[in-house]
Amino acid sequence: MKGKTGDVAGFMPLQRQAGFIYDSPNLFVIAHELAHGAFNLRHTFSPEELIAAENTTQNLMDYKGGSELWKHQWELIRDPENMLFAWAQDEREGEMITLNSLVKAIRDANLANSKSLPVVKDSCEKKAFSNFKIGEKTMTYMHLICGNLQKEDQFPYEVSNSSAFDWKSALTAGFVYIDPSEISKEEVTGTKDGLKYVIYKFHEVKINDVPLSPTLTDNVLFHIMVRKDESKDFETYLYPPKSNFEKYQEKLFDHEGGYVDDPVDPGGATNKGITLATFEAYAEEDLGIEPTLDNLKNLTNDQASIIYKKRYWDSIKADEIKNGSIAYMLYDFNVNAGVNAAKELQQSLVDLNFKVSVDGVIGDQTIEAVNKADAKTLFDKFKQRRLDFYQTLVDESVEKYKKEHPKATEDDLLQYTKKKFEKGWKDRINSIVFEP
Repeated sequence: MKGKTGDVAGFMPLQRQAGFIYDSPNLFVIAHELAHGAFNLRHTFSPEELIAAENTTQNLMDYKGGSELWKHQWELIRDPENMLFAWAQDEREGEMITLNSLVKAIRDANLANSKSLPVVKDSCEKKAFSNFKIGEKTMTYMHLICGNLQKEDQFPYEVSNSSAFDWKSALTAGFVYIDPSEISKEEVTGTKDGLKYVIYKFHEVKINDVPLSPTLTDNVLFHIMVRKDESKDFETYLYPPKSNFEKYQEKLFDHEGGYVDDPVDPGGATNKGITLATFEAYAEEDLGIEPTLDNLKNLTNDQASIIYKKRYWDSIKADEIKNGSIAYMLYDFNVNAGVNAAKELQQSLVDLNFKVSVDGVIGDQTIEAVNKADAKTLFDKFKQRRLDFYQTLVDESVEKYKKEHPKATEDDLLQYTKKKFEKGWKDRINSIVFEP
């Protein structure tokens, strides 16, 4: 902000943790700049706020020296994480709602299984996009418009031709809510090109006090349009299938014990199934902690789950496998045997006459084959190959030890070879049963 002389008196970017106060001790300047940084409050005269002209109010976020805060500002302070249409994009005051931030927020809310998503009654944009990236897919055409599609609208719109649409003054309007999981779609024909499009409408929902559940209204807050031939990709991104990770992670923890450091186990020091080598590779990046042995010993289930999800579940595209039993078998195997798990699944598919590369990489080719195969047949084949894999490890370990110790007893083998793990490995595999 500027001081009385017109020079800069303070600077604090939105949602940042550091700024500057250049003025002599001035409580107004300090409060004003902290409101930018700590609470993401904008100027009352900002293009995003659309409330009043500069120096015309006693609001803290004006330049007149006032201390007032209005209703929507208090709501933002109380719940800053859930606001849309008011996000800063840079160190100035950001831009109006962007389609990218809106689509991502709806997707994230669906991933979190949220029943409602609050947005601010401020302003949004009417804008068309070409080659719009969502996840790994690209939409040839998308547009975002407040309200419903009007009969007089000529579309598809010109790309990058945008104009602001006001809902209401943010001064008194506060929040409105949408149901992020709402699928209210309509097929339409482009008036300019004759192509088929699908519009996805998001209606306002009312949050009831009793019961605390949202009720859908007839008021369309905004809609998003995509080409019909790309609508399935859009839906897959916006309404992602719920992950089975948490369901199966609990089962995996039942098998993985606490801290151990067995000299027979090639993994070495391990806690909750996370080896020291794995911990050293990912602790800093995934958990933000030093990869020390003490930190491994004190690893929590939540911390271990972060590594498991990112490095062992997502890496094999487990959420894209339709049958949960196959996904869990692959995940559990991947935790124990790494790339060998993918190779054994791929070889199982080859045994069933599917043309896939046995390269240890779970890509689209493998996922497509897994989902096309008879699930029970593939599960049984894969399960047997996993049993055979571990039996080979045991046999090779025993054979090697016997060569070095010709007089080894059965007790020796159970103590010094991988035979000590044989029963546990088999019991673990057999505990995974097929479910359609």
